[in-house]
Amino acid sequence: DGELHNGVALLDGGAVQQNWALDATFDGGALAGDRALVLRANFQTPLPASRSKADEFAILKRVHEAGVVVPEPLFLCGGRTIIGEPFFVMRRMSGSAARAPLLTAASRDGFGDALGAELARQLARIHALDGRPGRPDNAARSLIAEYRTWLADLADAGPVPGRALNWLATNAPDRPAARLIHGDFRTGNFLVEQGRLTGILDWEFAGPGDPAEDIGWLCARCWRGGARENEAGGLTTREAFLRAYEAAGGAAIDTEIIAYWEIMAHLRWALIARQQARRAQAGEAPRHELIEAAGRIAGLDADIAAMIG
Repeated sequence: DGELHNGVALLDGGAVQQNWALDATFDGGALAGDRALVLRANFQTPLPASRSKADEFAILKRVHEAGVVVPEPLFLCGGRTIIGEPFFVMRRMSGSAARAPLLTAASRDGFGDALGAELARQLARIHALDGRPGRPDNAARSLIAEYRTWLADLADAGPVPGRALNWLATNAPDRPAARLIHGDFRTGNFLVEQGRLTGILDWEFAGPGDPAEDIGWLCARCWRGGARENEAGGLTTREAFLRAYEAAGGAAIDTEIIAYWEIMAHLRWALIARQQARRAQAGEAPRHELIEAAGRIAGLDADIAAMIG
């Protein structure tokens, strides 16, 4: 039982999901008192890879119970009668997820290595969880098949995505989708306050996968901002991140495998950018962020072409 007060505000930074800040007063129960919350729901058209709110809520609950630094999930509404979309509510955590200010502060204040090490420890904790059934034994080939369906649904995608898919299929490593992965583990998807990690966000792509996929996604050039020399998210070196990951119990991963997943990461982002461009053309919100994603297509294609030769 609760009452909303002080209004409701749409939070910045969501191109795929709506995140609304709620201030609520609960009259009784475990949450009695004033609470800062976040309501999370889809925009009009979710991306093909986005999980349902029920699935995302279940995963968030699972990793929270495992001790991963995430917002505590509280309530799930799987129907459409309340706001017109399924949604869930979680505690609101302090900190900012804005990538550019974070990278500037990390460089200026020198906390990038420590933050990178903490992220590595958290990722090892995530990867310690069983992936549970959901993908075929070969993680890379299952994604390649999925991305081919995405590409077939995109008009005028150009030659680079098809070439990349062929290269990835030829060079796919024989690794299963056996562990839980975040699926979007990158700078911009975690909260930081005064150099300290306060929460890992955006679990809509989480599920069974190859842990190297998360590491390749974090290390992909497209997520480093201007800090190209710090290959792990623009915060720290790849070597330092992997040392911290292995020290926390993460399995050792061959650097060539990670390099493969970096190429997969660029392809995935290039396809999502095209999907976002289509959403922008349809007039969907948040239009400025969708247009920004569309503007990255040419650069992503150039990076992919250079990586696959």
